[in-house]
Formats: sequence, C-alpha cells, structure tokens
Amino acid sequence: MNPVPITAADFSAIGARFLSEDIITEADRLLPLATADIAAIATRGYGPSDLAKLIDLRATLIAEIAGRDRQRGSKKGSRTVETQGIKDGKLVLRSGHALALAALTKREAPPGETEIQTQQIVLDTVGQIDALGGKLGTDSAKVRTRLTSLASILALPALAPSLEDAPARAEFVAKVEAAIAALPTLAEQKKSHQQEAKTGTASLDGLDGRAYTNMKMMTSVGRAYWNEHGDRKRAGEYQLNALHERAAKGGAKGEADGEADGEGEEALASGVPAGEAVKKGSK
Repeated sequence: MNPVPITAADFSAIGARFLSEDIITEADRLLPLATADIAAIATRGYGPSDLAKLIDLRATLIAEIAGRDRQRGSKKGSRTVETQGIKDGKLVLRSGHALALAALTKREAPPGETEIQTQQIVLDTVGQIDALGGKLGTDSAKVRTRLTSLASILALPALAPSLEDAPARAEFVAKVEAAIAALPTLAEQKKSHQQEAKTGTASLDGLDGRAYTNMKMMTSVGRAYWNEHGDRKRAGEYQLNALHERAAKGGAKGEADGEADGEGEEALASGVPAGEAVKKGSK
C-alpha cells in the first residue's frame, strides 16, 4: 500500500480496514480537540481547510449510510439516524441559547453609544435569541433552521466574544455547523441521490479511507507539535487508539460488520445506529 494514498483504490484499501461507525466515532472525539488547537497545529501542517474537509467527510458518511439504508429498504435505521441527529441538534441549540444570553449579559457598550441605543440593541438581540426557543418535536427541518439562526446570532457584533473567549466560541460554532451538516435538507438529499445516479458516489470504503487519512495526518501533526512544546499529556490525546484497537484484535472487517447487522436496535454514542455497519462488500 502506498505510504501516501493517491488513487481512489488507495483510499478504498485503507477504508476497508475500518467500520464506518468507528471512523465517525473517532472523528467526533478528535474534531473538538483539533478545533481548539487549530491555530497551533496549523503551524505544523494541519490547517482550517483540513479540519473543514474532515467535517464534510463525517457529514457525507452519515448521509451515505442513511441513503444506503433507504435504498435497501431499511427505513428504521434511517429514522434512528435522524432521531439521534435531532436529539444532538437540540442539545447544541440549548447550549447556544445559554451562550448567546451570557455573551449579551457581558456586553459592554462601546464609547459613544447612548443608553437608548444600548437598550434597543439588547431588545433586538434578546428577541432573536428568544426566537430560538419553542417546541421542535421531531421535525429535523425546524431543528436545522433554528441551528442556522443560532449560527447567525452568534456572529452578531453585539455578541462578539472577547479575545479570551474567542477560541471556545470558534469551537462551539464548529459544533453548531457540524450539527447542521448532520441534518441535511430533503433538497440536499435529493441532490446527493442525483449525483450518485449520474456519476456513482464514492463507496463507504473510499470515504472511510479519506477520513482516516485526514485524521492520521491530524494526529501525527498534533502529537508532534505538543511533544515539541513539552506537553506530553496533550500530545497523548492525538491518537487513533479506537481504530488501531479494532485492527489489533485481528477480527475480519466483514465479520465485525456482519455482527453489527444483527444489532440494528442499538445506537452508538456517535449517533449512528449499529445497524448501519453493513458488510462493506455489499456497498
């Protein structure tokens, strides 16, 4: 196998070694870590564009898994993915509501701003924040819309973070965007299906391989950076232990996938149903 994957076959060969669920789970663990450290690790070769690619790959993997299940008539698995996505989205929405109110509470009027202007800004901003509330039920479109509104609200000048709070804000905004990506609109799903019919979408093996390669680069860079700066504890967080443990067990991927096929009732911590671990040979 090439040390640096180049062709689609290279990425598929890498992806065939891992379950899609494990790739997503590892991405969920590493994304917040890399988001927090992106300014640092960007100086060693893993930058914002690489992070954005991983977020996109994760979202595409989830969409592809859901699409495959629909094609196979597994509506139950698809509903489970959406239900988990809605649940996760609601939790992010609640945190964002609290974050926005906290930011508004700490806001200091700039020089020259009158008391009347301050009151109007606060009223207008509170109105937008309050609009994030209300019942959502299990409507993924509503959750996505509210999350999109939250992202816009957090970008308001009135809620601009301090230099101290900026990294945490960036990390949370990335989480909001990830939650939005996990709830694709029907139009996006249709577009994805049309593209698949026209050109043939990349197999899950290929997507897994690209995501793994991205995360391998991230962990290599992050580990090197923090070891260089004497923070061995932080460096130790940049590992792909979950994926390597799977390979070290020696279990054939097909066997592991087959087992997951019989456990569709169980939901993984990453929000992807175990039933989505279908044999990669059947993609």
